[in-house]
Amino acid sequence: MSLDNVKTRVDVYEYIRLEFDKLVWDNAQQYNAAWFEIHNTAGKKLVEIAQCDWDKEAGYGLQLTAYQHLIEGRIEGAEQKLEAFLDELDSKEESKSLAERIRFEAFTNNAERVAKTPESFAAFTTELKQWINKVAHSYHAVSQGMLVALRTGQNLEQFAIELVEFVQSEQCTLPASEKERMAAMINESATRYQFYGFTGEVLNDKVLNNGEHTPENFAVFKAELKQWMDQVNLELINGISIVEVMNLGLGIAECNNVSAEQFVDEFVEYVSSESPLPTAEKAYVTAAWEKSLRTALGSDPKLFGRMVDGKKFDWKSLRGKYVLINFAFANHDHNKRGLWEVYNQYHDKGLVIVSVFLDAFGDDPIARVKQYVENEQIPWLVISDAQTTLEGQRTLLQRVSRRLAGSADRQRSGEGKLAAYYYFSGNTAPVILVDKEGKIIMTNAMVNSMSDRLNAKLAEIFE
Repeated sequence: MSLDNVKTRVDVYEYIRLEFDKLVWDNAQQYNAAWFEIHNTAGKKLVEIAQCDWDKEAGYGLQLTAYQHLIEGRIEGAEQKLEAFLDELDSKEESKSLAERIRFEAFTNNAERVAKTPESFAAFTTELKQWINKVAHSYHAVSQGMLVALRTGQNLEQFAIELVEFVQSEQCTLPASEKERMAAMINESATRYQFYGFTGEVLNDKVLNNGEHTPENFAVFKAELKQWMDQVNLELINGISIVEVMNLGLGIAECNNVSAEQFVDEFVEYVSSESPLPTAEKAYVTAAWEKSLRTALGSDPKLFGRMVDGKKFDWKSLRGKYVLINFAFANHDHNKRGLWEVYNQYHDKGLVIVSVFLDAFGDDPIARVKQYVENEQIPWLVISDAQTTLEGQRTLLQRVSRRLAGSADRQRSGEGKLAAYYYFSGNTAPVILVDKEGKIIMTNAMVNSMSDRLNAKLAEIFE
């Protein structure tokens, strides 16, 4: 698509998609440079053709994204280009606030690289407090501050105490109503990043890399994980997500040769009998744990649905074949390139690929999926969630409150529920590999450019 043909905001995003489809790169630097050119060009065009203030904001936002990738890619002259862009934004009343936002992003990005000594982190904290004083940046300042503190090895609990004391002092210029909210936000953010620290410590040191898969270590891990699960926050704004807890737990259970079913049964029993979670949270957590078994190692996913032509998908007909299942959204399938690599290399050897497009909302999702499949000329099997109901099956989420089960606009006509709600407890949609007996033998088999792990497994099977 030529920029001359770009007339609306929708055209701009279609231009970005098409340009990325043509993109080829050999390293991260080339990728970031290309990202910059595409988004910067698209952003300028959107500002130029803006039909409302929202269009302009979106256009400047695209340029912001472009400069972030320029800086992160350490492209020569990036900082000078950013300063020139900021000067341009400062000269216009409509974009001054965006310039300030970019300066904040630059501050936090730089802080992670330099705030590694007690002195430099103290200097970072002093400047961070000034950003907290600006209501527009308060939440983001706290979140980014916690991330920097985590990555530079600071004590998050002590850091949170210092920030709360500042917020409650006269030095903080936030309104009184904002101060109370901000103090709570700081503590919640500290909890979330402490959990990130725990997961990183487990994955990178205690359990995986050192191979310390002893019953004693596994028991300690489970005890700590239960403590984190007791802090699950259904709002999922600053609290710990049950999906994060489940993903970590199932992964470590696999490392310790414990079946997913056995591991889930233990945690469901704990939630029912010992956990201090309120009743609503208990119901949600229990449903989420049980639902996780549907895409766990060794399980039969019992994939269901309607194909794009409306015909019923027959899961049992694929017995005797290896199947790679990819859950995605039309126009936002990050695994597209990898799927083509897998298809071209292994389809003729017997591998079956099934894409499940989860599009179900917005303007005519059925037509959107059909158009995407046609445009991309996808040769493998495709299930359209927009055409699918569970046809009599009740999801576990239907056992909990209506709010948790999904609002009315998320429900299909009739009693069915979407495949997305049947298989997933959050935004996690794993790519899974299934053996000839219909059992899952690999989860999270990310295929963007075909991961080494998946490639090795498929080579073992077919070569």
